Amino acid sequence: LFQEFPLKSCREVRFSHGGHRFAAVNISNIVIFDTYTFQRLGVLISHTAVVKSVCWSVDDFKLVSAGIDGAVYEWSLQGFTRTEENVTRNVHYSCVVYNEASTAVIACGDDHKVTEFVKSSPNREIKLSGIRVTTLLLSSNDRVLFAGTTEGVVQSFLWGQE
Repeated sequence: LFQEFPLKSCREVRFSHGGHRFAAVNISNIVIFDTYTFQRLGVLISHTAVVKSVCWSVDDFKLVSAGIDGAVYEWSLQGFTRTEENVTRNVHYSCVVYNEASTAVIACGDDHKVTEFVKSSPNREIKLSGIRVTTLLLSSNDRVLFAGTTEGVVQSFLWGQE
């Protein structure tokens, strides 16, 4: 089975945890497709610049996105609407992940910080002097946060509950 999708400049694609849907980034828009029928289910529009990262919630009902416009948005995929937002001007976000329960979002950008957001508000952050984190991975038990840097180094941080 082969299907071609008319998306220009698509540099980010993520399958849902169940595999039944996938999100494809088309510059500043996120298009949600059904994996089996290839039907376009919806388009998430709010970013004003390139979306660099998307992440599905564990139950596949939500998606979070981060872009170089300084925006971190959480979306409901039941109505394809934005439910949470945090916009930090002059920050270009490069990666975003959910915690295990999908109750918090962790993002990194060129501001030399890793920031956790809960209900659109910054909850905690790690300041990294001189280090720019480009990618994140949270362990399955939320205890360790792995961060890849522009220098090719992977750092680990104890995360867990405080």
